[in-house]
Amino acid sequence: MRTGIVVDASCDLPPRFLVEHNIQVLPSSIHIGPERHSDSREPRATLDFYSERIGKRSLRARTESYPVPRIRNFFLDRLVSDFDHVICIPIWKERSSLHRKITEAALGILGNYRDYRDSTGHRVPFSLRVLDSGTLFAGLGVQAAEAAAMVKAGKPYLEVMAWLAEISRHTVSCIVPDDVGYVRERARQRGENIGNLLHVAGQALGIKPVAVLHRGRMRLVATRRGWENAANYLLRAVAELVEQGRISSRHVCVSYGGEPERVEELDGFRDLKRACDHSAVKLLVSIMSASAAVNVGAGALSVAYAGEVPWD
Repeated sequence: MRTGIVVDASCDLPPRFLVEHNIQVLPSSIHIGPERHSDSREPRATLDFYSERIGKRSLRARTESYPVPRIRNFFLDRLVSDFDHVICIPIWKERSSLHRKITEAALGILGNYRDYRDSTGHRVPFSLRVLDSGTLFAGLGVQAAEAAAMVKAGKPYLEVMAWLAEISRHTVSCIVPDDVGYVRERARQRGENIGNLLHVAGQALGIKPVAVLHRGRMRLVATRRGWENAANYLLRAVAELVEQGRISSRHVCVSYGGEPERVEELDGFRDLKRACDHSAVKLLVSIMSASAAVNVGAGALSVAYAGEVPWD
């Protein structure tokens, strides 16, 4: 039984990993005034977006996922004939309408997929599951990477789904923004309560917050003066968890809103890489999606894994 995996463009994974594991990416669009940018996880286009469009103008940007008919066609054209089971891992449904749209599209797909499969000689019933990832940014990467590794290893579909259910409960997605004022303004536009700590950090020159999303709760766990200090603090905290065997995922994902080399030069990143190498944990580094950049600004760092939360 063939199992396929679908993510949306906000899932932070390296392009090579996506290709190697045949993970399908559902694109989205970013609109800034009359301009339209397609986000499909293409690295060069994403970096161009960071350099040319992220700034004060992007405070007016809006992201837009495919409409339901286009999502339905995406699945019918690219997945129904090639897979028997499809697992879709979109962005946290509290932050986007995409989960609802895919679920609606799935109803239409499951009602008329047989003609597509009969034309290729497949008689096995087709199934499509849409998960609530409950996470953002690199957190999506962790869940997709875990699923992809199991599929590649030939694990049965139900075993993959059971592991994803376990992983999703323990996914921890952390972020260190570079432009706190930008994040605060985008949150205000969405009507979100960003908490007193981020407000204070935004008022103090050079103070950068470390925020953590876990089980549907976003909270601020630390502040450091300067982005590098905050980034090193987060990277070393995750490195310690890896060294102590306190993560359950076999992958740690890191994404950055710009050239990844900036993160790879940090002492904290070297500590994390060393810990992962010694613990047989795969460290995946990618450019943060353009869709994420619209909400957290250029220069943001996201680190994610599944396991314990050291700030509890």
